[in-house]
Amino acid sequence: MNFISTLKKQHFSHLENFAQRKLEKLSTLSDRFKNIELYFYCEKAAFFSS
Repeated sequence: MNFISTLKKQHFSHLENFAQRKLEKLSTLSDRFKNIELYFYCEKAAFFSS
């Protein structure tokens, strides 16, 4: 069980980092709104990894 939760944490933390990097690459506000799904995905990853 502990092994599974550790795996999950690593997976979500990887996804979160990936999404964060993508968000940082978006320069303008309109770009950010176009990629709002990515933002929520990042939020979800952060929620599940905590």
